[in-house]
Amino acid sequence: MDNYSFKYKIKVNTFMGAILFTLLILAPNQAKADGKKLIENCEMALAYLEGGNMSGFENARTDEFMTCAGYVEGFIDLNYQYQGMLGKDALFCLPEKKLDKLEGMREVIEYAREHPELLKEEESYVVSAAFSTKYPCIPLMKKQKK
Repeated sequence: MDNYSFKYKIKVNTFMGAILFTLLILAPNQAKADGKKLIENCEMALAYLEGGNMSGFENARTDEFMTCAGYVEGFIDLNYQYQGMLGKDALFCLPEKKLDKLEGMREVIEYAREHPELLKEEESYVVSAAFSTKYPCIPLMKKQKK
């Protein structure tokens, strides 16, 4: 392994560790949250971030529901790193123009509403299923020599 690729792997692993650490610090009560809690938090976070109607969310804790924004944004940022390293072998292939966290949250909510059976699954499964379905990687077919 050359020195450049080793340093690159160290940077990527450090970046991934920082995201995981941040998510764990921001969401101490969310470590084993399911899809239902994630979607509830995402709906509250969207209402809050878009300056919309917060009625019905009066007793919500900002630090709790904003974990959705951080969680989804972490998935987006990390997958862009994977796309840069792995190309079409990444878990999903986001658009070249960076996906905004609000749009990502909307897509996760929409997907979960279309697939309510996933609400009992872990939140990471719901987010990865939503993005993998919306942004699948289409491997390039290699031409076989005849």
